[in-house]
Amino acid sequence: MELFERLVFNLSIIVTVCFISTIIYEKIHNLKRSNQIIQSLLFIVLSAYSITNPIKITDIFFFDGRTIIISISTLFFGWVTGLLVTVSSFIIRAIKGEMVFHTTFLVTFTPYLVALIFNYYRTKKSISISFYNLFLMGISISIIIFIILMTFATLPFERLLTTQIIASIVYPIFIALSGLVIHYGINRVHLLESIKESELKWKATIQSISEGIIISDFNGKIINVNNVVKKLFDIEIEILGSNFNDLFTVRDYYNTSIFKINFGFSNELKGKKVFIKFNHVEIPAVIYMNVISEESNLNLGYVIVIRDIRDEIESQIKLLESEKTFRGIFNSINEAIYIHDFNGNFIDVNEGAIQMYGYSREEFIGRTPSFLSAEGKNDDIDLFDIWNKASQGEPQIFEFWGRRKNGTIFPKIVSIYPGEYFGKKVLIAVALDISTLKAAQQKIIEQENLLRTLLNSTPDLIYIKDDKDRWVEFNKTFTELFQLSPDQIMLKKVEDLYKTVDNSLINTLFTLSKIEEETWIKKSIYRIEQELKFKNDSANYFDLIFIPIFTDDNERKNLIVIGRDITVKKLDEVEKQIMLNKLNIVIDNFDGGILLENTKNQIEIVNDNLLKLFKLNHKKEQITLMNSKEFFDIIKNLMDNPNQFVRLIQEPIKFQLSSYQFEINTSDNRNIEVTYFSIFYENKIVNHLWIFRDVTKTRLIEKKLKSQISELERINKTMIEREMKMIELKQEINDLLTKSGLPPKYNIIK
Repeated sequence: MELFERLVFNLSIIVTVCFISTIIYEKIHNLKRSNQIIQSLLFIVLSAYSITNPIKITDIFFFDGRTIIISISTLFFGWVTGLLVTVSSFIIRAIKGEMVFHTTFLVTFTPYLVALIFNYYRTKKSISISFYNLFLMGISISIIIFIILMTFATLPFERLLTTQIIASIVYPIFIALSGLVIHYGINRVHLLESIKESELKWKATIQSISEGIIISDFNGKIINVNNVVKKLFDIEIEILGSNFNDLFTVRDYYNTSIFKINFGFSNELKGKKVFIKFNHVEIPAVIYMNVISEESNLNLGYVIVIRDIRDEIESQIKLLESEKTFRGIFNSINEAIYIHDFNGNFIDVNEGAIQMYGYSREEFIGRTPSFLSAEGKNDDIDLFDIWNKASQGEPQIFEFWGRRKNGTIFPKIVSIYPGEYFGKKVLIAVALDISTLKAAQQKIIEQENLLRTLLNSTPDLIYIKDDKDRWVEFNKTFTELFQLSPDQIMLKKVEDLYKTVDNSLINTLFTLSKIEEETWIKKSIYRIEQELKFKNDSANYFDLIFIPIFTDDNERKNLIVIGRDITVKKLDEVEKQIMLNKLNIVIDNFDGGILLENTKNQIEIVNDNLLKLFKLNHKKEQITLMNSKEFFDIIKNLMDNPNQFVRLIQEPIKFQLSSYQFEINTSDNRNIEVTYFSIFYENKIVNHLWIFRDVTKTRLIEKKLKSQISELERINKTMIEREMKMIELKQEINDLLTKSGLPPKYNIIK
C-alpha cells in the first residue's frame, strides 16, 4: 500500500510540474527561446528530484521517473529541451554511480530518441496525441530498455522479466497521464488563440459590411451591432443586452402597420421593405433576418441585416419625375439629338444640340441642317439622298462639318434612324462632336512622323514584317545596307528580290529570314550576334533582336527586327583575347600566385602558382567557374584571421583604389603578401588583378637581420661606454700627477 501511495505521490508531482509547464507555455509560448530555456530548467529540476528520490519497486527496479520526464519534455518541447533534460539526467544518474556507465547512457538516451521520433511525426501531423499513442510510446521505450538490459546487464533473466512486466505497466501509464496533461494545456492555449483570432476576424467582417448588421440571441437580446447601425440611427447609447423589439419600431412600408419581430421561432425575413425607427430617427429599409444555427441544427440566435434604401427611393422619385414628360429624357442626354420630318426639317432638338451650336430651340424649328453646314466642307454630302434612305428604314452614318452661331466650325459624326415622336413617324439624328478625336488623330499622325524621323536618323538597322513575311516598315539604314529603294521593298518578300539584289545581299536576307522563322516558332524575344555580309563581301557583326507580336488569338501579327553594328566591338574583343593569351603566358611563368577578375566578379585567369600557394586541390578550370567572392571564401579559411582578410580584400574595390597592398598570416604561420592593381581601358576599370606572394622566408631574413643589427648596436654601445670610462680614469691619473707636481702620463684628445 505504501508503494502504491509513493507511486501516486510521484505521479502527482510529475503531473503538477506538467500543469505548471502548460501555464508557463500559455504565458511565454510566443517567446520561443525563453520558453525552451524555462521548460528545460523546469524538467531538469524535476528529473534531479526524481533521480535523487527513487522508489524501490523490486530488488533491482528503482523507479526514478527520468524516462517519463525525458520522453514528455522531448515530445512536446522539441529536441533542444529534450536533449538538455536528457544530458542533465545522464550526468546526475552517472554521478550516483549505481549502474555501469554505458548501460546508464543507453537507458537514459533511449526515451529521448523514441520521443524524438514521435515528436517528428507529431509535428508532421502524421500521428495525434492520444492516450493510446502515448501509451504506445511508453511501451516502445520499455521494450527497448529491456533489450538493452538483457544485452549489457549481468542479471538473471527471470528477475529482468519481472522488472520489465512492472515497467511496461508503470511507465506507459505515467507517460500517458503526464503527456495528456501537457497536451490538453497546450491545446487549450492554441484553442484560445484561435478563438480570439476568429472573434477578431468576425468583428472585422461585420464592421466592414456596408449594410447594418445586428446579432441577437434566440430571444431577441442584442449581442452585437456594427458601426453602420449606429450611424444609420444616430445611436450614442449602449444598446447591447437590450431586446430588439424594445428599442426598434418596425412598420410595413406599404400599409404602415406596426409589427413585432417574432424571436424564439425559426422565423426568417427575406428582403421585407419596412420603416425602422429608433428614438426620433426613422429610415426606409429592406430587412433580412436569418437564423444562426450550429451543425447540430441548434438555433443560437439571429442575424438581422438592414439595408438603407433612402438613396434608392430618392433615385426612383427623380426617375419618376423625369419620366413625366418626354422632354425630361430628351434633355438629359449629352449628345445632340434632332427630330426631323422626312423632308429634313427640324421638329425638335434637345439641350445638347442647343449647347453644341449656340442657337436657341426656336431658331432650329422648321429649318433644314443646311443652315448649320460649314461652307465648302460638305459639298460631297447629298442630304436629300440621306433623308430618302433613312426614311426607308436604312440607318445612315456620316461625317458632317458644322458651323456654330459664333462662326467656328467643327467636325461631328451624325447617325440618322427612323423612329416615332408622339405617334408621328420621324427621323431621329444623333450628333457627336469629334473635334477632340480629330485632334488626337492629327497628334497620332505627327507622332508617327516623328517616330519615322527617329527611325531614319538612327544608325541601327530596323525593319518590321507582317504575318505574311512582307516588309511593312523599315528605316533608312536598312535600305542603304541592302541598296534598295522603299518602293522596291515595301510589301515584298525575300523571294521577290532575286532579280534586284546581288547574291551576297540576297544570302544575307535569307539568313535573317531563317532566324525570323525560328523566332516565330519560339514565340519569344530572340537575341543573337550574327555575321552579315554586304557589298564587296565585307563582313559585319550585328547584335540582332527579334521581337514577335501576336494577336489575341495567338496568331502571327508583326515581327520587329533591330540590329546594331558591333563590328568594332568584336574586333576589340578579339584584340583583347590576343592580349589575354599573351598575358596568360606571362602569368603562367610568374613566380607568385595571380588572379584576374572582371568588374562582375567573374574570375578570368588564375595560374598554377596560386593553387600551389594555398595548397588547393582544385583545377584552374574549376576556379574560373567561380566568382571571386566564392574563391576568397575558400582561402579566408586558411588565414589565422579570416575576418581581417575579408575586410582587407574588399577595401580596394570598395574605395576604387588603383593599387593596394597588405600582408596577412595563414593558419600554418606563413606570411602572404597581397598586392592589388586596377586595370584600366579607356579610363574605365575593366579588370582587377590580385598578386599573392609567400614572403615568409623574406620576413624571417629581415627579422634575423634586424636582430643582428640590434646586437651590433648593443655591442657598439658597450664598447663606447667602456672607452669613455677609460678616458675618465686616465684623466683622473693625469689630474693626480699634476697635483703631485709631475707631468701628465696620458695624452687625452678631446
